[in-house]
Amino acid sequence: MTAPGKFFLPPYVPTGSGGILGDEYGHGDAVAVSALGDSSVGPFPGVYGTPNKFDGLAFNAQLIMQDIGYFVDSVSLPSDWITELFVRAYNEGARIQNSSWGHGNQYNNPFDGTYSFRTQLIDRFLKDPQYYDSVQVFAFGNLGGDNNIPPPSVPYRPNTLSDEAHAKNAISVGGDRNGAQRNVMYTYSSRGPTNDGIQIGRVKPDLVSVGSTITKGDSFANNAYFDWFGTSHAAPCVSAAAALIRDWFNKGF
Repeated sequence: MTAPGKFFLPPYVPTGSGGILGDEYGHGDAVAVSALGDSSVGPFPGVYGTPNKFDGLAFNAQLIMQDIGYFVDSVSLPSDWITELFVRAYNEGARIQNSSWGHGNQYNNPFDGTYSFRTQLIDRFLKDPQYYDSVQVFAFGNLGGDNNIPPPSVPYRPNTLSDEAHAKNAISVGGDRNGAQRNVMYTYSSRGPTNDGIQIGRVKPDLVSVGSTITKGDSFANNAYFDWFGTSHAAPCVSAAAALIRDWFNKGF
């Protein structure tokens, strides 16, 4: 993401990924709308480029859409995914990258939901002086509550963040609720601390944003919106805020 404009390039599947170009589930469209959607509804019907309550936070930003979606809730990473996802996007002009995906804690895999080799590669990339101004934002995951027990009796689960959300140099985003409950964590938002193989672990998430009852664009109908939930949709709000901060400094303020 950067600003201003829209697409840098047509959406593409990174080389080596088994992703299927398209948005069969609507997840990618909904994430993009939160970050930089530009709606024509509101106080100026039919006019784009005018702020209204259906816009994303950084509605004049540009977008590179990389599709690594394989099936619903599945991702297909290229073998050299740091190069294909991060370096390629950086070289094409993106400085803020939102990743609303991750390898979650499966409870039966001691290497899933840890500071894994994938996470270490993220930190190595972000420490490289060539990419000093890259900002990587990762959704925290939605494994913090028991889906079989309705709130308010949900037993919250610690150490449930995804591998990628363990990164030390990336921004990991959890979800909170909306409206009058905005200071309460979203029921199913994953929770820290990190699972680094030590007794206590590091404090995560780095930030939280709205992860409950978020107005999203409906990819299956024109000019339609509906409510979504989850840290996938909290993360792009933080990415959009980062784009606005970058734009503010680039303009010399």
